[in-house]
Amino acid sequence: MASDDDEPPLRQQLAEAARTDAVADMTDVAIRPYSDEDFAEVTSIWLGSWQTTGVPLQVTLDDLRARWSAELADGWIVHVAVSEGQILGFIAYRGNIVEQLFIAPDSQGYGIGKRLLDFAKAQMPSGFRLHTATQSRAGRFYEREGLLRGETRPHPRHGHSITDYAWSPRETRD
Repeated sequence: MASDDDEPPLRQQLAEAARTDAVADMTDVAIRPYSDEDFAEVTSIWLGSWQTTGVPLQVTLDDLRARWSAELADGWIVHVAVSEGQILGFIAYRGNIVEQLFIAPDSQGYGIGKRLLDFAKAQMPSGFRLHTATQSRAGRFYEREGLLRGETRPHPRHGHSITDYAWSPRETRD
């Protein structure tokens, strides 16, 4: 007979079941413009998701919150993916550059990133560029979604390796 120690606590089991139900049906995910009320949740997602990349960069929530305000003032356009009132991820872009696309760690792998990337394609139908940490899983995702891999280079601010990607309707045609 298995001991109680072999099973996650009931609260954890219920939370996992609720999270799975909340994100399993992607028709329930809406993309809407960011509002100031989203600040704490979005910046927490940004930090939590960044920490899953494996890049050994020391960044704090306070650092990201200060940067967030500055980037919004400098022209970032931000949209959030929401299901049942919970923010699951966000995309930030300026001009034809996707500056950030992050999904909450416990919501990764459910198609939310694809929904946000498809949203970017609709918002920027002539194409866009982005870069991602080379060692993250994001590069494989972008290539699978039709973005073309470009140059790999050091990040201009932090020095870790990043890879450029580009999407254009012309580049993804057969």
